[in-house]
Amino acid sequence: MVSEGDDIWCEFLDLMMSSCKMEMRAPRECKKDELANFTSPVLVIASSEDVFFLDVAVFPKADKIFAGEVTKMQISGKHLPSETTMNDVCKAIVDFDKQTEPKK
Repeated sequence: MVSEGDDIWCEFLDLMMSSCKMEMRAPRECKKDELANFTSPVLVIASSEDVFFLDVAVFPKADKIFAGEVTKMQISGKHLPSETTMNDVCKAIVDFDKQTEPKK
């Protein structure tokens, strides 16, 4: 699950696994009709190395269920990306938010 040896992720995982009761089922997939009124732009971030949400499954599904514009970002790394990748993701989210905020 972890892209590289990282003390912060290890500490987080240790606390999470020892302190939280996690739901172990995969989240239910949304259907197109459930999102019909949601037309806002969406940023979908996925990796070909993620053991839970592979990009080859996530990206086509996003195109099917979202009515609005779908921007895709492919990242490297596993389910818990490296610090460098997370920095890139955070920057992409901020940039996406700035580009898609409503004009005043």
